[in-house]
Amino acid sequence: MNLIKQDSTQQYHTPSSKGVKLAIFIICFAVMGIVISVLETTVVEKVITSKTNKLFPKEYYDFYKKYYKTVNHLRGISEFSSRLDFPTPESMIYNKVGNGRTKILIQGDSWAEQIDFSESSFEQLKDFAKFKDAEFISAGTTSYSPSLMTAQLELLRHKFSISAENIVSIIDQTDIGDELCRYKDKRVRGKSGLEILPFNESDPLEVYNLSGHFSVVDILHSDNFNLVKLILVARDKLAHFFKTQKKVNCPWQEISKPLRLGLNIKDSSYMKNVLEEYIETVFLDLKVKNLFVVTVPHKGHLDNSYKFDILELLEIVIAESPFKDKITIIRIEDRTLLQYYRGNPFVIGDVASHLTDIAHSEILTQRILSEIAQRI
Repeated sequence: MNLIKQDSTQQYHTPSSKGVKLAIFIICFAVMGIVISVLETTVVEKVITSKTNKLFPKEYYDFYKKYYKTVNHLRGISEFSSRLDFPTPESMIYNKVGNGRTKILIQGDSWAEQIDFSESSFEQLKDFAKFKDAEFISAGTTSYSPSLMTAQLELLRHKFSISAENIVSIIDQTDIGDELCRYKDKRVRGKSGLEILPFNESDPLEVYNLSGHFSVVDILHSDNFNLVKLILVARDKLAHFFKTQKKVNCPWQEISKPLRLGLNIKDSSYMKNVLEEYIETVFLDLKVKNLFVVTVPHKGHLDNSYKFDILELLEIVIAESPFKDKITIIRIEDRTLLQYYRGNPFVIGDVASHLTDIAHSEILTQRILSEIAQRI
């Protein structure tokens, strides 16, 4: 009996295998919690803070998302752009230079946007505004072909109450390829007029598709734990990597194709309609007195590797326009570029033939301001 009782007591005090496993699980869970907590408040927090600090303030993204729905994209707000370039959310659409009586709106693609970011061109705008009692509304945005310029013009008028008696429209040679490849299928009619829909997940490799960037921004601005944010950002980056292995939608060969090979009847008709639509929209504001249409030949025109020049379309459309007496074509001549005294006016290695900042100032900006001065 004693032996039995002793064995029974000993068995009663021996820990069960389940209890040992539970204890180990609790210890491991506690250790894991400590590790996660340490990571959350040290390494991971530093990584997330570093990424978040590189972003624009949240109101910039809210502003961008509000307005890009009608103009496809605004000025740069990607991970490569700087807050110094955009002091206010509105500067992602336009900047004002001067505060004079005569209003001058500048539209166009990167050739027009360069006026804001080329120091010498920008200084010329400031001097002109000061001495000619003028105010520039500089709204040039990379890849803005005439369809986007039309949508932007309506946006500026209806949402920002901007009205200018003089409009400068820099129409680049690449606007043809942009229209045909990028924006033709994005055009819709909205409540206030033409809208160009933004790119989305179905257009992963479009240069101006910011859906992936916005996804990361939303994650970093969320209330999730830092470790969760890091995992979600890594997931999105990995997904983007696999998307970039696909074929680019509109490579340079496609954008430059109309310049190299010319336009067929269908594409020519489309481009004429787009240009006519823009001109008609310009003069819907009865205050508009002058439209200055600016074109510059590319390097391919100078060496005869391009067969087509957008000037051919512009001259036809303007000649047939009821507003032709109010339109001035400003054409930078081939010989001006060939005889440029500083040498090569084009950015070396740039297939899109952008002018260097100095050439942009001395050849393009000076000519535009000279023409405006004669007519305002």
